[in-house]
Amino acid sequence: MATSTGELDDIKKAASIYQQSTIILGPTAYRLTGAREWAQLSITHDLPQSLTALDLVIDLISQVAGMHRTIEQRQTDLIDISQLTTAAVAAAFAQGQSGKALEWLEQGRCLIWSQLNQLRTPVDNLREHDENLAQRFLDISGALESSVSRGRLESLGVDVPMSHKMTLQAEAHTHIKVAHEWSELLDEIREIPKFHNFLRPPRASELLKSLPNDGPIILINTHQSR
Repeated sequence: MATSTGELDDIKKAASIYQQSTIILGPTAYRLTGAREWAQLSITHDLPQSLTALDLVIDLISQVAGMHRTIEQRQTDLIDISQLTTAAVAAAFAQGQSGKALEWLEQGRCLIWSQLNQLRTPVDNLREHDENLAQRFLDISGALESSVSRGRLESLGVDVPMSHKMTLQAEAHTHIKVAHEWSELLDEIREIPKFHNFLRPPRASELLKSLPNDGPIILINTHQSR
């Protein structure tokens, strides 16, 4: 383990591997795990890409929490969202990125509030706007989560029958196709003005526009690092 050796080169290599695991071809849950590990290594060892990693973490949390979830999944979401959000905000403040800290803090607050109250998900709102588009998104998202990743094929040994390898290769190609369809559909949804921020946090500039002109606005973030 890179963290066991303490060698900076090993740590950088580990961070790079975690970063590679976050590519869009993987299921969202797996990508989030990789992004979390990448972010944690980057924060702990003061690597320059820590904010990039955290940006991806927050984005993936939005995607996961935006889907229809069971009660057990919602409880897990609450723990993950609260811990990851406070860590991300603390890291942003440490690097003087107050705008980014505001975006992440507000995103975490909104996600936690919606999970606690089981409010309408972004997909519910999309369904009200365009039922067919919402169903397409749910169908493709479900297909992406259940499809095979290429890593499964690459990890096979030489003793595996060729027919099995060919089957997995076909599944891998299907996974790639579905992943691209998901990405294109997400872009299509975000082209709709009212869904510009679909499954992603609003920018700091947009948040500041909605603040009242008078009176102080105080946001408090609590984290063990600061």
